[in-house]
Amino acid sequence: MLLQLGGPSSLDEVQPFLESMFRDPDLLRVPIPRRLRNWLAARFAARRAKHVRELYAMIGGGSPIGRLTALQASMLEEAVRSRLHARVVVAMRYGGSGTAEAVEAVNNAGCSRLVLLPLYPHYSAATTGSSLREWKACAARAGMDLPTGIVRSYETHPGYIAAVAQRLREGLAALPKDPTPRVVFSAHGLPQKYVRQGDPQADSMFDAV
Repeated sequence: MLLQLGGPSSLDEVQPFLESMFRDPDLLRVPIPRRLRNWLAARFAARRAKHVRELYAMIGGGSPIGRLTALQASMLEEAVRSRLHARVVVAMRYGGSGTAEAVEAVNNAGCSRLVLLPLYPHYSAATTGSSLREWKACAARAGMDLPTGIVRSYETHPGYIAAVAQRLREGLAALPKDPTPRVVFSAHGLPQKYVRQGDPQADSMFDAV
């Protein structure tokens, strides 16, 4: 099961996508009752939706993450099936094909073993942690009881680094040599409060570099 953040595939999905994000206690770490959290999430999403819709309109009217992750899953399934009988299912944390639907797909496929692979290389409670907690909750509600392996992080795995390096080489080869191309690494940051509470993402990113 590939665990992914998700994204709105159309402009109409932007506000529900934002609302589902703001409802996540791993992102909005405020000790308040669920009803109040849901009310605040709806208010925040309504206020942010117009601006965010404009941004998504600039890149074609939606996020490509659903399409690209589905393609990734299809290619991964084809690759692993040369060695074992396997299915690859996508679980989007927010929007799209959600975790509950992914759990149902696994149950219907009659799987005997499950591997959870977050598509976030660096572990953070706000990404991998949130996706894993959502999977556990949905699996419990569905009565799933499968032997399960979890890949928590892989930012320093040689295979991952080699794959990133290869794509960089391909990209640099397609650019003119003058002026000298520059490579910029970018990642979502975390509030310092989360880091002080022990979230390892910042340290693991520096370790990977």
